[in-house]
Amino acid sequence: MILQALCEYYDRCSQDPEKALPIMGFEYKEIDFTIVIDIHGNFINLEDNRFNQDEVLKVRAFKVPQSAIRSGSKSSSVANCLWDHFGYVLAQGKPDAKGEDEIAKAQHQADLQFDSFFKQTALVAEQTQDPEVIAVLKFLQNRDNINKVKEHELYKDALKIKGCNFAFRLNSEQHLVCQTVNVQKWVQDHIEEKSDDLIDGVCLITGERGKITRLHNPVSGVTVKPAPLSSINDSAYCSYGKSKAFNFPCSVEAVFKYTSALNKLLQKDSLNRLRLSNMTMVFWSQKQSVLEENMGALFGDFDNPDARIEAIREVYASMHRGFNADTSGDSLFYVLGLSPNVSRIAIRFWITGTVAGFTQKIVEWLNDINIVVSFEHKKDWRFPIIKLVKSLALLNKEDDPKLTELYESLIRAIFSNRKFPVSILKTALIRIKADTNHVTPERAALIKAWLNRFYRITNKDKERVKEMLNTDEKDIGYNLGRLFAVLEKLQKDSSGGNLNSTITDRYYSSASCSPMTVFGTLMRLHSHHLRKLENVGQKVTYEKDIAAIMQNISAFPAHLNLEQQGLFAVGYYHQKQYLYTPKSEKEQN
Repeated sequence: MILQALCEYYDRCSQDPEKALPIMGFEYKEIDFTIVIDIHGNFINLEDNRFNQDEVLKVRAFKVPQSAIRSGSKSSSVANCLWDHFGYVLAQGKPDAKGEDEIAKAQHQADLQFDSFFKQTALVAEQTQDPEVIAVLKFLQNRDNINKVKEHELYKDALKIKGCNFAFRLNSEQHLVCQTVNVQKWVQDHIEEKSDDLIDGVCLITGERGKITRLHNPVSGVTVKPAPLSSINDSAYCSYGKSKAFNFPCSVEAVFKYTSALNKLLQKDSLNRLRLSNMTMVFWSQKQSVLEENMGALFGDFDNPDARIEAIREVYASMHRGFNADTSGDSLFYVLGLSPNVSRIAIRFWITGTVAGFTQKIVEWLNDINIVVSFEHKKDWRFPIIKLVKSLALLNKEDDPKLTELYESLIRAIFSNRKFPVSILKTALIRIKADTNHVTPERAALIKAWLNRFYRITNKDKERVKEMLNTDEKDIGYNLGRLFAVLEKLQKDSSGGNLNSTITDRYYSSASCSPMTVFGTLMRLHSHHLRKLENVGQKVTYEKDIAAIMQNISAFPAHLNLEQQGLFAVGYYHQKQYLYTPKSEKEQN
């Protein structure tokens, strides 16, 4: 199902000139530098294909013959067609090699690589008789040309790039040599020439007879080095006398389509990709849809959120207006989670549904996390999932090993319309207590979402926890949180703000777990704080607020369960936002 959906995406993109994927046997690859030569093979210049975008150095991608599959001890003998990294093109050993033995070994490896690249180029030149390819062959035959490249001022930058890629271009042409018509025809004619790696059979993706390949093309963007999505290397998984990928027969054409489609979805600038800690999520629809184009904006985190906020608002509003009723509403939508696993790619989750169904689930998610925020957080409006989950990490670190599991469980719950796992609530409460009892907007939003989804799915209440302060809520945990926020504000006002630590710093953890052990002391202290207030009106306001909350608290319980602790945190957050919100903004809300 996954491979079939990816092949359908390739066919869909092929019909759109703006999204067209490379033809059979080609792919888009980042080429760091272009070696410019003349028709006689003489070196002319070294062109830099890097450029700055949003203060980030990026590399231009070119359509080139597909990368050769390299594995094992014979990898040095497999070169790409008319492009490759500096080891193959320029016989450059690893720049970071140290010691005489290591340097000698690296240079020997580079010499083998260059030899295979030379033989590959000679073969293409002989069989195509293309003058541009012959010019490249003449360049490789003259070592002085290679030395001139290495003496160029830009070559120092190339040595700093691991696996720096080079390609060739004639000074009289705009296209790369590997893009000529003759080379394209040669590549397509030789796709199936390796009889050892192909057998006749029925493709499980298309259902048609064709050439079945033993090795599938690698995919970039998940692991450090390109790795296959589908492969079998262990004899334990072989059956019926078939080995490797012959166990799940896929034709050469189908393998090319699904890997090309996945590589496009995984590109760094792709709108269909989200990097979630150690996991990568890609999504696409059967037909072009508004959801596919904007899902990244709804879930992702951006360096400049203000630039995207209006687009996000419009998408959110259009969901409520029912854009899912258009022609794409009934088409399928796919969400695929991937993560690195040794030398291959592991599938974390695969969720399918209709565009309309996914849209409704996203609306529910956005409503679940919608919570009142202070003025300085207004720009967030809707918290992206990256920011929400990072708030549960130690010091908001992205490399926290727990994050990947939290992302996976959260994504599964959102798109499968299930309750959020208890680990989400537990982790949020632990982080609040560990980080000086800091109930941030992100953590409060996530706890609110957990509670509302729990109540809705268990049929207790459709939307029990509101966006802002709810004075009608009778739950003991919520009201204890409200009371704690009022007592904290009272303490600060009575001291004029000159405090080294507040009751929150000292008592929040105990108050949210074992109220009986703390609130007796806090209620005695609050009388002392009231007497210190100089403003009579302020004193009366505090007395009224505390009395109103105490009407919902008949006694301080010995313990609060996990659900009540979550309500305590939200009640504390709601009340605190209310207390610190200016009167004019309260009226506006």
